[in-house]
Amino acid sequence: MINLDAHLDLRPLVNGVQGSSGTPFKQLADFCKDNNQEFYYCCIGVQPYANTSLLFETARSLNVNMIQACDVKNNYSQAKEKIAQFCQPLDVVYLTLCMDVFAQNIAPAVSAPQALGLYSEQVQTLLQDIINMVDLIGFDIAELAPCYDQGCQTARLAAYLLNDVIHLWQEKKQ
Repeated sequence: MINLDAHLDLRPLVNGVQGSSGTPFKQLADFCKDNNQEFYYCCIGVQPYANTSLLFETARSLNVNMIQACDVKNNYSQAKEKIAQFCQPLDVVYLTLCMDVFAQNIAPAVSAPQALGLYSEQVQTLLQDIINMVDLIGFDIAELAPCYDQGCQTARLAAYLLNDVIHLWQEKKQ
């Protein structure tokens, strides 16, 4: 699992039973543990101030590969190498793009906007590189809040990137 997201989404279930947008990867980790399977999760675009110390502790205990947004911005070649190392032993990857990984002025229609998030071109490059590194088993876009999307700015970006991924995926399969 590769997730482009400002947040680790490793929170426990609410009252032990109810999931939320903050719980899916903890649920997956628990499923893997219960079924004696390895848990492979790489979160790219992590914002240090948007995650609690408990989330970072959980991530470390689960051996999550974390790449902070500032690492993508300041040293992309090193970030790309970390992604390649993560992908190397895997046959397939499920890729998810959470729209709050973007800078707030790029994608304002999210529930948790990031002042220092990534830019469109950076995410395009990440998506292209990931698709070139490993076979995708699936792709989704999450955490778009249409009620905050004046002029459909964030939805248009999501649609453009979805189109990009489809074309890159098709090109790779040919």
